[in-house]
Amino acid sequence: ASPPRFAMLAVLSDIHSNVEALTVCLREIDRLQCKRVICLGADPAPGMIPYEALTREAPPPGAVASLQAAVSPDDVAFIIYTSGTTAFPKGVMLPHGQITRNMYEARVIQEELRADDRLLVVAPFVHVVGGMNSVVGMLHVGGCLVIMDRFDPEAVLRTIERERVTRFYGATAMFVDLLA
Repeated sequence: ASPPRFAMLAVLSDIHSNVEALTVCLREIDRLQCKRVICLGADPAPGMIPYEALTREAPPPGAVASLQAAVSPDDVAFIIYTSGTTAFPKGVMLPHGQITRNMYEARVIQEELRADDRLLVVAPFVHVVGGMNSVVGMLHVGGCLVIMDRFDPEAVLRTIERERVTRFYGATAMFVDLLA
């Protein structure tokens, strides 16, 4: 079987410290014949594009429309690395269409996200909550993402007040820490 088409994709973050995960990730990138690999956070491995390089200048006229036309709902949008129950990291390929439908139904419809919502994100963008639930849900409605690079209960409470956050996705332990 031929590998899935990619427009631009495998997003990595801080896996350099986990040699096993990095090895699996690089093997998947090679196997899937990714055209472009964007690296968030850590120093990019050879051949990867640092995210900062993408944000330095605006794309040329027509580039966004051209990329959008080249991507289908079946193309892979994210490769999420999970150890599941085996404790061995595996790449799970999630296509654009599945992500869009799932996030729309789960976040926009069930939670009634609105354009005036301000969602605080502390989960890493390589995690389903940070990279998909938060970003894609807010993209659907045009809301605002308030991004923190780590969870610190006091900093989160200050940010909620200062930024007038209306929504926060967190693990149970986070909410316990916030109430402590």
